[in-house]
Amino acid sequence: MKTGMANRSCAIIAAAVLLLSGSAGCGRKSGQESRCAVAGIPPVAALAQRIAGDRFQVVSILPEGRSPHDSEPDPQAVRTAVLARLFFSCGMPFEERLLREIPPERRVDVSRGTEAVPFDGAEATDPHHHGGSGLHDQGHHHEHHSSSNDPHVWLSVSNLRIMARNLAGAFAAADPENASRFRENLAKLEQELGSLERQIRSELAPYRGRSFFVYHPAFGHFSRMTGLRQVAVETGGRDPDPVHLKELIRKAREEQVKVIFVQPQFNPGTARALANAIGGKVVPLDPLAPDVPENLRNMTKILKGALERK
Repeated sequence: MKTGMANRSCAIIAAAVLLLSGSAGCGRKSGQESRCAVAGIPPVAALAQRIAGDRFQVVSILPEGRSPHDSEPDPQAVRTAVLARLFFSCGMPFEERLLREIPPERRVDVSRGTEAVPFDGAEATDPHHHGGSGLHDQGHHHEHHSSSNDPHVWLSVSNLRIMARNLAGAFAAADPENASRFRENLAKLEQELGSLERQIRSELAPYRGRSFFVYHPAFGHFSRMTGLRQVAVETGGRDPDPVHLKELIRKAREEQVKVIFVQPQFNPGTARALANAIGGKVVPLDPLAPDVPENLRNMTKILKGALERK
């Protein structure tokens, strides 16, 4: 890509992304040519930026605070993704339409090679589990529930390593002259992730096998990594019916659960009703926070605090 064409394309992408989410777009950075890459969701965009450094500017199609489960890219979003040098996806359904419009050589599935975890919210620590505990086996019908695997792959440190390597390889292929920079950034990130994984496992080891209640079952990969068990409030992508809610209340009381975690992208009403029924409280836990390592640290701290109170 010639410099003039690159700058014109980046300017177009900048305008599109500003319209989409108000985030900073692509352009010149420190007097150097900036190349543009687009990710479907904020966590992937932030991870990609860690690897790219100042050689690419990475933006997210999905604005922060929006749910990827009920989002549909508009024509401007499609244009933004098509004009990008690279498009990073991780298996979210709204990305599928974008991928159909993007040339194969620009598509990068950053989740390629990551561990699969069943996406039913039940028994996430059991690699052979595909059914349910009676609380979660009704099947899910949100858009991304068409797959049997949990798409929130970035909530596992081992998966983050794989994603980072996929990103480094994609950037090196697109910009071979700076491949060594991408490798250096990857090495720094992997060192950080090693320390992070040891910290998470150490802090949550005393609670292995314990349950935490969430509205939406987005934490299967985190559960697999830590040995915790998530219990989902929603069933079939919908609020629980009275029978299911009664069973959730029974289970929460039996396990002395006092905290119900809710993602900011979902209505907390049902979780709040459950929390009131058990004399507990609702606490936000965001699987889509852009800074994934910091978010995993924060999740560990919050979960540890909730489990200690039992």
